[in-house]
Amino acid sequence: MLTLALTALLTTGAHAEDDAPSPLVPELEVENYTSHPVDAAGGHYKPGKGLTFKSVDGKYSLALGLRGMFLYQLKNDPDAIPSEPTSTQEIMIRRARVTLVGNMWHKKNKYKVELAVSPKDEKVDDEGDLTQTPLLTWQNTFAQLRDLEFRVGQYKIPYNRERVVSSSKLAMVDRSAANSEFNLDRDIGFDIGSKDLGGAGIMQYNLGVYAGEGRGRFEPGDFGLMYLGRINFTPMGTFNDYEPQDFDRGAPRLSVGAAYAYVAGATGSKSILDGGPENASYDYHNMTADVLFKASGFSTETAFFMRMGGDQFEQFAEVGTGYYVQPGMLIPHQPLGIALRFGQNTPTEGTAMSEKTEVGPGFSWYMNGARNKMKLQADYLRAWGSDGPSTGTNQARVQLQAML
Repeated sequence: MLTLALTALLTTGAHAEDDAPSPLVPELEVENYTSHPVDAAGGHYKPGKGLTFKSVDGKYSLALGLRGMFLYQLKNDPDAIPSEPTSTQEIMIRRARVTLVGNMWHKKNKYKVELAVSPKDEKVDDEGDLTQTPLLTWQNTFAQLRDLEFRVGQYKIPYNRERVVSSSKLAMVDRSAANSEFNLDRDIGFDIGSKDLGGAGIMQYNLGVYAGEGRGRFEPGDFGLMYLGRINFTPMGTFNDYEPQDFDRGAPRLSVGAAYAYVAGATGSKSILDGGPENASYDYHNMTADVLFKASGFSTETAFFMRMGGDQFEQFAEVGTGYYVQPGMLIPHQPLGIALRFGQNTPTEGTAMSEKTEVGPGFSWYMNGARNKMKLQADYLRAWGSDGPSTGTNQARVQLQAML
């Protein structure tokens, strides 16, 4: 009877909108569980942020974004074996994304949800079954402390800059071969960090712990985890250093970053990516350093990568080094950009990693004054392996991006 009486006392009026709440209910709970009118005048569309709605008190917001990338790719391999065609073409929806971002319960309780729904975004096994859900990102960030933000969920690991930069913002059609080989993509876990450590505008950091099994994993695993640390310096002040083009065409800005990640008991031949032999296990050390410089419409980005380790099945492990350099320029007074990429992956002798060199230009037309939100891009890449530039492949791509 005493329990029933206490329950009735605690709940009476707590969630009834027309009745006064019990004096025993916490004040903040009463405040948050009442109706929160939508700020009709504050609803707006902002390029890159999507269509946004928020409550008058700012505690709740929701922004809906859509993005489609339509790709034509022509690839020529003069050295293909006779049974395979020397030239192939692909016409595809390269990416189709739906994003929801905003805050809940507090202005600094932030969330992001991203769904990938194009055929290229999905993974299919040998039997034709999907092996991943459409869920790319689901994260919550608690940013009450400037120097100690806490983030948890599934998201892009804050390892190398080029991977964290959205594919919507790239200066060429897609990322470099070095990124494809050495990035750590998405994983499930948590990190702490700051976008402006100490408030000085010159330092950012992240420290994280992750499952070390990649995107979309849900089955029981071993106790091997991934541990990551990244530090970044912006000595000329903070700026948008996760957008490679210099759309502001402003004063010189510099961002220099470095990261280290240790993966214990990895099952992928590329750290947490790609598969390996059954029961394979690798302990990987991943290291990278990157630089981004912008000034007056000119920009250049470069990165170096190293992956070491591999305990069991070492002959299947992909370890070695890689780098790329990519300068770019926005044409003065015109919505046009050019870029040039040179990169190389070099394997450690006796491992499964393949040598690859790539070089080529890229061109971008930023349509309707929308910058990266509406653009037509084209690039050409020549790539070759250990046999030298006299052999290899030629790849030409044209891609249209439309983004809400």
